[in-house]
Amino acid sequence: MMMAASGFELVHSFPRRARELVVAALTEYKGKQYVDIRIHYEFDQGSGGFSPTRKGITIPVERLGDLDAAIAELTKAIRRNASRAETHGADAGAESPPHSPQGSGGTLALDARCGAAA
Repeated sequence: MMMAASGFELVHSFPRRARELVVAALTEYKGKQYVDIRIHYEFDQGSGGFSPTRKGITIPVERLGDLDAAIAELTKAIRRNASRAETHGADAGAESPPHSPQGSGGTLALDARCGAAA
């Protein structure tokens, strides 16, 4: 795969909000490749120009399999929760906002052996 001269190759993007995009890119730093998934914002309304924010994640390409596994597990959990909601009504599982794992003020205990939530 050929990296752009700037060390940034846009792979995929999709809108998050009216003036924000989620951008997935391959980047290079000190000769090493990284996967970068980051929110970008439109810096001048209507200009179409976007700049990255600090909100995102950068991981070495060697860890992409771990990210892929995490996304697969998230997809399974979403499907489980959706089927529970259909069975128990639309409000099932609505007690915790998405930014507050298990309603614990943003903290989440992880099982150190497998990275799963404890």
